[in-house]
Amino acid sequence: MLSAVSPKKMHIILQNIRTVLKPNGCVLFRDYCIGDFSKGKFADKNQMISENFYVRSDGTYAFYFSEDSLSQLFEECGFHASELSVYTKLIENRRRKVSMERRWIRAAFCISDNNLS
Repeated sequence: MLSAVSPKKMHIILQNIRTVLKPNGCVLFRDYCIGDFSKGKFADKNQMISENFYVRSDGTYAFYFSEDSLSQLFEECGFHASELSVYTKLIENRRRKVSMERRWIRAAFCISDNNLS
């Protein structure tokens, strides 16, 4: 759900999550990745708000993370990555004869006892 939030507010959300995690707790993450087929559709329709951040026609947002930007965001909020990978799946719409490469980032970000504030 982090992709549906303004990048300006992502730090606040992660700091709030950090306050409710138990010592050595982890956040399991899966969200949109740069290179996803749908990102190209937004760019074609001139729906960009800022870099990698788009508005859908229904007014909701979509942010596309890179591995580096996601790691940096979580690290700035006191987390460390224990796992981080990009999952890619080719989806074919045979009726429309379109192949779509879908991409998501999957990660686990943890906090250790000595990082609690």
